[in-house]
Amino acid sequence: MLTLSACDLLKGKNDDCDATNYAVTEEPIIYLNLKLGTLISGPDAEHIITRTYKTIFSGTIMKVYCSGKESGRYAYDKVFYPAGMPQSTLYGGFFLEQPYQYKFQNDLDYVIVIGHLKMYFSDGKIYEDMEELTQKYFFTDIRYSLSGMGYYVEVNYPTVEHWVEVSY
Repeated sequence: MLTLSACDLLKGKNDDCDATNYAVTEEPIIYLNLKLGTLISGPDAEHIITRTYKTIFSGTIMKVYCSGKESGRYAYDKVFYPAGMPQSTLYGGFFLEQPYQYKFQNDLDYVIVIGHLKMYFSDGKIYEDMEELTQKYFFTDIRYSLSGMGYYVEVNYPTVEHWVEVSY
């Protein structure tokens, strides 16, 4: 006969959460620092990211607790203007203006950023990246900028090969 206590039956994910709890809950105000891959160009030689009059980085950000519970989902549409930006800023990283605040109670809580780019050109053409970026950030991935916005996560946008012309 095999006997188990009620505690043995409930061990699992919550034990991992309890084992990594912080003594004090951390609540940083986090900015997104968008860093475009240096190989991002565009769908053709005429339509490259440095020639857009407007680019939109849109998607969602949300918190996922260690238990798997999702919370604080926010949609964003961040507009920036690559033609007016130095390439060192465009490819080296720049802060998006909207901050987000989440509680981190243990090592296994994280924030997830999902997004994609849409480029607008002066000839009226619009191209959208059809492959979404998805990145997780644990508390230990949050950085602090001494020269600017405070706490941030670095959103590394990969090289894009999935540009599709859209009409909206």
